[in-house]
Amino acid sequence: MKNNKWIPILMLTIMAAVFAMVVVNVSKAGKKKTEKNIKVPENETVSVIDSKAAEKGSPVTGVIASIDAEAGMLKIYGIAKMDFADYTFDLGTDITNKYGEAIAPGRLTPGQIVEVTPEKGKSRAVSIKRSGEAWSYKGIREIEIDKTEYIIYLGDREYQFDSHLLVFAKDGRQITLDELSEKDILIATGIEGKIYSLCIQRGHGTMTFSNFRDFYGGSVEIGYDIFGSISEGMSFDLREGTYKVVLKNDGLSVNKYITVEADKTVNVDLNEYRNEVDKEGLISVNIRPDDAEVYIDGKLTDADIPFKLAYGEYVIEVKKEGYKPVSRLLTVGKPTVNLKIDLADSTKEEKDESLSDLTNFNDPVQDLDDIVEIEDDDLENSDDLTWIDEPEEETTTVDGEYISIKKPEGATAYLDGQKIGVVPVRVTKVTGEHQIMFTKDGYITKTYIVEIDNDGEDAVFSFPDLSTQ
Repeated sequence: MKNNKWIPILMLTIMAAVFAMVVVNVSKAGKKKTEKNIKVPENETVSVIDSKAAEKGSPVTGVIASIDAEAGMLKIYGIAKMDFADYTFDLGTDITNKYGEAIAPGRLTPGQIVEVTPEKGKSRAVSIKRSGEAWSYKGIREIEIDKTEYIIYLGDREYQFDSHLLVFAKDGRQITLDELSEKDILIATGIEGKIYSLCIQRGHGTMTFSNFRDFYGGSVEIGYDIFGSISEGMSFDLREGTYKVVLKNDGLSVNKYITVEADKTVNVDLNEYRNEVDKEGLISVNIRPDDAEVYIDGKLTDADIPFKLAYGEYVIEVKKEGYKPVSRLLTVGKPTVNLKIDLADSTKEEKDESLSDLTNFNDPVQDLDDIVEIEDDDLENSDDLTWIDEPEEETTTVDGEYISIKKPEGATAYLDGQKIGVVPVRVTKVTGEHQIMFTKDGYITKTYIVEIDNDGEDAVFSFPDLSTQ
């Protein structure tokens, strides 16, 4: 009977153990059921990798060889190891300019030098930063490349390069040095005294002619650089842009503005202009103020009375001190043309429509604000012919960044018609397209059109020296 006192204790222990097992099994069953009921929609991100929390590998400085912003793929040429590496990036990747400010992946382009910090042991980029050590020169029109000594001359400066120099077309395709043309405008990017990439900023195309036998032996003018004799099979390699083309022969003449696109051939078919040969239109101009000066293709013209122009295209400029000048492309294609041009007071906050010193362009005439074709011979109400302005291009002023002009030294520089000083000079950076004009006593005035990108860098330009008059 003594042993019977342990029986209740033993029974209680067994019951407690059984109860514990039941509780554990119920808990597991509930957990499994919960997990089974969780459904993650396809293509939905359930977690984002924290770049700050990810263990980082060693940063790699290199040239962007290719980038697919949508797929999150980046290939760079590593400067130190001199080899290519592929990386991925995503919403968690910290992408910044050289100042550490966040930028969109679309701001990264082939040829730029970046610093990539990968996740340790992985190809995922934790951060991609535009290199603060790198420099870029844009708008390069004159370049000399010594492939034997591996030296590139930019003006009076020389830079080293090697066989791994990356060269890119305007669309980001990788090309060879031999595919560059003297007509291309380039961007050079490097670190210290070495260039690592050359990119075509503005490319070149080809202009050909057909059905122009009537003009054989005559003269051809393209822009303000090319003057030659008209001959069979003639063609010209030209920088992309819009050019004034004039063909003349024994009283026959054609005046047209032709646009050349990069890597394309434009054919000028004279059959299309056959009805324009040897015809004239009577031009009547109503100007306010009425004492403003009128220039046709750079020549002062008496517009107080109607005047004649051969069928074709011309640049008409109207100027008066104290007013903003107006420049437009005029197409004469009918017997009579009526124009009404009102100049705006220069003190008003309006868009400057000037195309300063257009006749001195070394490069093509580009992006004229309007192309106006007036071909009705029965225009009674000239008020219907006021100029129509296109929307003004969006620009951005970037504090802490500059437009820096190194050459031509000693020339006075004008940015969009405003005097900014004597070269070398710099001004606060404003993105978008701009006209830069240089003047100097005893020298021919030159005007260039440049594109300033919002790329987190100073825009540095060195233009050719001015020619003496």
